[in-house]
Amino acid sequence: EFLAESCYGPCSMNQETVVRSDALVAIRNIISAPTKGTKENLAARSVGASSDDEVKKLNEGRLQLKLGAIGLLFATLEGRTDDRVARILSENISRSLLLKFSNELANEAKAKVEGNRKDKQENRQEYIELLDGVAKIASITRAISQVNGRFDDSNYEALATTHSNREEITNEIGKVEINWCGSTQRVYFPLPVEREYLNDLTKN
Repeated sequence: EFLAESCYGPCSMNQETVVRSDALVAIRNIISAPTKGTKENLAARSVGASSDDEVKKLNEGRLQLKLGAIGLLFATLEGRTDDRVARILSENISRSLLLKFSNELANEAKAKVEGNRKDKQENRQEYIELLDGVAKIASITRAISQVNGRFDDSNYEALATTHSNREEITNEIGKVEINWCGSTQRVYFPLPVEREYLNDLTKN
């Protein structure tokens, strides 16, 4: 979070410092690591987890760490009017890695809102955090697409979500184009869940 905050503003010098450092290697390793573990494989890695609750907490910690890594990648691209950072990311962060993690987030988000209305309300904040991760990955892939054509807009629609929940998840993500310093940037964001309670009368 500290590194991400140091990039916002934007601070172009800090953004380039981050992507040219070992932080990018750490980000790649964090994102590629398994998000979930069991008591058995956590024990094999000398990570203490003697109960299901402890395993759950450790897995939640892993997920938050991975979301933080995505947040840092996103921060390095904020407000850029050149493609220097995006070019470095395209050379060091693979498309399949980003899409695989986006798929994990989409599936986790869907699981959060399955069940009764009470469960949906209790899990709402976690649901938004997961969708925010999906949206940030969409923004990252969009920025990289302008560098070398390995990514394109169709990847947003296919954002590694499974066929069963692709439409559901992408309908929860909005997009806006921002004109910044003479260039147009597209940013994706999770739509607020409160919109479900708006009708034509309240919108006007």
